[in-house]
Amino acid sequence: MPGYTQDQHVFAVDTPLGKDVLLLRSFRGTEGISEPFDYQLDLLAENPVNVQFDKVLGQAVTVRFRLADGSLRWVNGVCYEMEAGARETLEAENKTFTSYRVRVVPKLSLLGLVHRSRVFQQLSVPEILEQLLAGISHEARLTATYDAREVCVQYRESDLAFASRLMEEEGIFYTFEHSAGDHKMVLRDRPVGAFDPLPGGATLIYEALVGGTRDEDRVQAWRKRQTLTRGKVTFRDRCFEMPTNDLERVESVLPQVVAGTVTHKLALANPEARELYGFRGGHVKPYDGVAPGGGDQSGNLQKIFTYGTQRAKVVMEREDARAVVADGWSNLRQLASGYTVTLTKHHEDNGSWVVASVQHAGSNAMFRSGGDDFSYENAFVCLPSAARFRPARVTPRPVARGPETALVVGPPGEEIFVDKYGRVKVQFYWDREGQKDASSFAWLRVATALAGPGWGSYAFPRVGQEVLVAFEDGDPDEPIVVGAVYNAQNMPPYRLPDTKRRTGLKTKTTPQGKLHEFHELFFDDSKGKEQVYFQSQKDFHRLVKNNDKLQVGVRNGDEAIPEGSQEQELHRNRTVNVKLGSDVLGVGIVVKPQSWKDDQPPPTPYLWGQGAPAAQTDAPVRSASDSLPAKGGNQAVYILNDRTVDLKYGNDALVVGSQAVKKASPELSALQHGNQTVEVANDRTVTLHAGNDKLTIEKGNLDVSLPGAMPGGKVTISAATSIELKVGTSSLKIDQTSVTLSLPTRSVKLDTGGVEIKTTTGSVKVTDSESSVSGITSKLSGIAKAEVSGSAMAELKGAIVTIGGGITKIG
Repeated sequence: MPGYTQDQHVFAVDTPLGKDVLLLRSFRGTEGISEPFDYQLDLLAENPVNVQFDKVLGQAVTVRFRLADGSLRWVNGVCYEMEAGARETLEAENKTFTSYRVRVVPKLSLLGLVHRSRVFQQLSVPEILEQLLAGISHEARLTATYDAREVCVQYRESDLAFASRLMEEEGIFYTFEHSAGDHKMVLRDRPVGAFDPLPGGATLIYEALVGGTRDEDRVQAWRKRQTLTRGKVTFRDRCFEMPTNDLERVESVLPQVVAGTVTHKLALANPEARELYGFRGGHVKPYDGVAPGGGDQSGNLQKIFTYGTQRAKVVMEREDARAVVADGWSNLRQLASGYTVTLTKHHEDNGSWVVASVQHAGSNAMFRSGGDDFSYENAFVCLPSAARFRPARVTPRPVARGPETALVVGPPGEEIFVDKYGRVKVQFYWDREGQKDASSFAWLRVATALAGPGWGSYAFPRVGQEVLVAFEDGDPDEPIVVGAVYNAQNMPPYRLPDTKRRTGLKTKTTPQGKLHEFHELFFDDSKGKEQVYFQSQKDFHRLVKNNDKLQVGVRNGDEAIPEGSQEQELHRNRTVNVKLGSDVLGVGIVVKPQSWKDDQPPPTPYLWGQGAPAAQTDAPVRSASDSLPAKGGNQAVYILNDRTVDLKYGNDALVVGSQAVKKASPELSALQHGNQTVEVANDRTVTLHAGNDKLTIEKGNLDVSLPGAMPGGKVTISAATSIELKVGTSSLKIDQTSVTLSLPTRSVKLDTGGVEIKTTTGSVKVTDSESSVSGITSKLSGIAKAEVSGSAMAELKGAIVTIGGGITKIG
């Protein structure tokens, strides 16, 4: 621009439009430790220059300061905002200009335009900052050691807010170093001695200004103040992996700090009473005793104690830094934040100070060659160099206002992925970088109805389910699964609203279970169709450590006998073991087995609803007018193949229609029943290894019939010692040596010695060596022939011997 230049002016600006296309008329700017600088430039462009915004916005802009010693200082940044103003005519030049306003900020400020949510895992804060500051010239001059955090969430916040929040939490602060055309962000964490001397003149002369102006570079005003601060910081936190440890960390204020030549006491007026107590302290969440893959890393939990002390110390140092503060104003153009200066010629505050913040205001005069009129002033804040410095906590932590839903994730092929605490992994729906696998997030605890030491409820969300996630204290870094929700992919088990009256639990076989492979328990509250349904996909193990009572068809308050049946269907085997005590089955009658003692006879049964005998008063009661059931009280047993009953000890008794029962329960006498029918399609075998077998028929007959129509028709009865049949006083006995038929006055015996027939008055005995007949009268006759003979001798004796016949032959 002919005739208009900034070369000789104290303040100048360089823009992408070229040299002196835009002229710096005035500016205001602010800068501070851990603050993005912000300069508002008032610029002029001579008409008819056409300034295009897109040539300036987002581009580098540099403001040049010429200092008192002739050296230069730069403030470099990017154009964040540009505004075209009115046209102006300069009085002396009679030239028209268009005014512009440009806002210059560091590249760091542009991170405020990036707003997102994402998850960082297994990274330390400096490592996270490296990712956030990519593309920004920066240098980390850090001295502390930083552990990796299990998870760190950027939650609905800008990259700038996220980076600032992390640095404030850890006590990391930053400043900027400027050059012609560039600027660099410098990160520091050393609380004392971290800053370099101010370039361009670190010695500041204090000389109070009383009215008017002064051309010499001086500190023209200086005020120092001390404020009561907190005297103690106490952080407490809770780690569920160390539930009995309160993890409390305490730090106290420094006793004193030197500001200039004055020592200021900080531990004043009962400082312990001014306590900052924080719960949760935040020193637990970076650590986990379980590795991301589920392995053990419990050694990391010990780092909680060290980190808790560090966090409490950072907060206490933040308090110390602001206990003693000096502010003032000057015309020192070299003054910049993040450097140390030495104050001189003050009555008590001479010494080393750190420039914490500066507000600049300057302007140029006319732009003709040789014009160098200008004005400049600044306001500043300084802190004692001996004070421990930490950045102020000004960036709020984002708060999750309510629960969110997320997807349960895990390694490929896993349907249930949990750690030893039953925690799961999820991917939030806002997470664009997660791969929906085990690396999507850290372990999340799962809320349950009960959680005791070794007991409680347990149901673990499975991979692919949508769960409801809440946040402890609204902290995005502290999510917890509180439930699960259905969606269009994961629908309820039954069609709704048709089955809205059901309440239940249905699981699925895993891994690779099919739709029909599940366990289920549901309750159907439909009026008149109420039911409880249970299914076990495979085995069902029920353990009852004391009594087990099953009542079917019993309804409290019913006046009539209720309906109620039970059906059991077993496709394989069934085993019932009664190890101690007895087994009682009542069909159509009621028996109370709890009254049956080992040394007593079985309990007396009674009809349902008739009331129990004296000792069994807890039976259901029925009115006397109720009649006995016309049918019922029957039992049928059908066995397709074999049946084995093995009694190791004791007896086996089957009583059908027992008279004892009828006597104890007169109502049973009206039941003309008591029959037993046993039908066996094929073979039947009964084996008693020890003891007796007894069949008693008090009334009635015993009929054993082999009709002969079927193959066989044979009856075989075998005994080791004897077999005896009795009818009244008559009997038939078979033992190992004889067969005896006994009648009331007669008997027949066959043994190895012969045959003997006895009556009350006589006998017949036949042996291998002798035959005899005795009696009051003995008669030997034959229709055709009767013969008495002997090989050696035949003898007939008697008082009277009569031999007669048509032909009688003797000899």
